[in-house]
Amino acid sequence: MFKRIDTLKVKGIAISLLLFHHLFYSTARIEANGVVFHIFSQDTVEGLATASRICVWIFAFLSAYGLTCKYIKEDIKRPTIFIAKSWISLMKSYWFIYIIVFILSFIFFNNPLEIYQHKASYLVLDALGLADFFGSPMLSNVWWYMCFAQILLIILPLIIAVCSKFGWASYLLMIIIIQYLGSGISSNFGGEYINYLLVIVLGVLCAQNIFFDKVKSKPKVNVKPSAFLSDEFYGTLE
Repeated sequence: MFKRIDTLKVKGIAISLLLFHHLFYSTARIEANGVVFHIFSQDTVEGLATASRICVWIFAFLSAYGLTCKYIKEDIKRPTIFIAKSWISLMKSYWFIYIIVFILSFIFFNNPLEIYQHKASYLVLDALGLADFFGSPMLSNVWWYMCFAQILLIILPLIIAVCSKFGWASYLLMIIIIQYLGSGISSNFGGEYINYLLVIVLGVLCAQNIFFDKVKSKPKVNVKPSAFLSDEFYGTLE
């Protein structure tokens, strides 16, 4: 099972990929900041930056894996209570960042209320992390993930129940189901939410089947280099 230190290491990698993606995926942004490339061409860097968007799938996997471990550990009987507690835990961190960004926008940028077109409803939706779902303005476009995270939290008990019943076959079942689902929720910044469904199922399955513990507990096979130089080894090849 992932320990906290392991999760932090993977999150660190994902955050590095996230920063690289946002810094270099846009040609307009690169040219506006006068970036000069020496070792790698601009096309190569932009391609790598686009591929770095895999960080979203990493975050989705870690979220599904961690929440499922918590779900199993606490032996949840009432999913609504679990969703409510997890939602509050999720939103507390978001609200802290939201308030800071809102204040800094007043100081260094334009009035943030102008972004909301002076509509209280838009402000509330963004403060609740639901702006992406309703297509309303956001102070930061990267906050689309907060909407996705809340939807993941809501559907997770159902996915856990399906995976508990069908085991690893759930992954194949989900592949088949996806073929008949519509596009669903589409984000201008996060793409189709359904694209992250398979990695969520994988995270749940790995947690339920203590996959990483089993991999870690497997005995390591040590092969001595001298074994390939022995007469017995070459004799088996004749």
